[in-house]
Amino acid sequence: MNYRNMRLSLIVCLVLISLFIVFLLIPVAWISIFNMAVRSLVFAVLSVIIFVQIGIDARPLRAAYVTNLIAVASAGLLGMVFLSASFLYGVAVNPMAPNLGVIFNNLWQQGFVAILSVYLQCKLIRNAIEYRQLGLIIVLTIVFALTNMGGLRAAIDGAAFTADLFFITIFRPLTISIALSYFAFRGGLLSATLFGIPYAMLPFAVPVTPNIGNLAFSLLVAGAAFVSLIVCNFATSEKSRILRVRTNRMAKYSKKSALNYAFFIGFIIALVTFFGGVFPVYPVVVLTGSMEPTISRGSIAIIERVPPQQTFDEIEIGDIIHFGRNNTPFVHRVTEYWYDLQGVRHYVTQGDATSGPDAFPVPPDEVIGVVWISIPFFGFPYIFFQDVLNVFN
Repeated sequence: MNYRNMRLSLIVCLVLISLFIVFLLIPVAWISIFNMAVRSLVFAVLSVIIFVQIGIDARPLRAAYVTNLIAVASAGLLGMVFLSASFLYGVAVNPMAPNLGVIFNNLWQQGFVAILSVYLQCKLIRNAIEYRQLGLIIVLTIVFALTNMGGLRAAIDGAAFTADLFFITIFRPLTISIALSYFAFRGGLLSATLFGIPYAMLPFAVPVTPNIGNLAFSLLVAGAAFVSLIVCNFATSEKSRILRVRTNRMAKYSKKSALNYAFFIGFIIALVTFFGGVFPVYPVVVLTGSMEPTISRGSIAIIERVPPQQTFDEIEIGDIIHFGRNNTPFVHRVTEYWYDLQGVRHYVTQGDATSGPDAFPVPPDEVIGVVWISIPFFGFPYIFFQDVLNVFN
């Protein structure tokens, strides 16, 4: 057992714990200077010492390639979770990054420390694994999780330690640290960096966040990290590796039909033209809840286009129509109609969730189509990007 490297790991742990205690005890006015100068300097010095003492790990890693791919997929999973929550609940301005200037400042201050922290954790974990020091691995994982538990400062300042505070400040950093240690074990520094940096910088590097509470946000992030850990463990196990090799060998002998590629390209073209409104049947995203519960906000309404000269035969009372006025689209139900002096039918419309009819009747030339069916939830991506634009406008 290499006691020199073990002592070095324990010294790093003691330094980081001392740094964290100082952060908890210093006055609030000094926190910014502490993060910018002292914390960054300490991590930089420790990284140099570790590099000099341990050096570059040149040992081949059997599962490094697969682990790197899983780390990239994990960052994608985190993004999908983030976007899904935004689609469902809307977005709000991120208080940690309200503008581009603050984002770049966070990337410099927080990102620099995050990169060094991932480097330190990976090198020390790899070194402890080499000498089968399980207890040291656990201590390192907890200590590096502790360096990201800045939210405990709230408890020091007098806030009550609740279940929310536990999940936000302890559970999430600990879960991410455990997954990061596992990625370091399976794939080395590159895998740890690909996994760790997105999870460390997400709260500081995005201008908008899902409009959910801090507890829900923490559970989503921790859940994505935990799922990534499980997938990494399954994909890099010896049994999975052998099965994957056999599958790849068999795939080399399977013929790819040109008809498959033509079908795929044709499907993509048809999908684009459909959402572009080229076909007689087209989709529209419902932006409000005025038609609930029949059509909820975020649904995609499938609409049959109706020419103005055919509205007399195609549209009756009770139909839900798509019409436009002043470049604003509406999807409302026809409640009645009347004729003007020229005998032209005008439609009175109203949303199912509104208390009265719309202010103006709809003439035939403003009718675009009749709703066939609605598909809930699938319109939220469009609403999300609209909300993002509105936040910045």
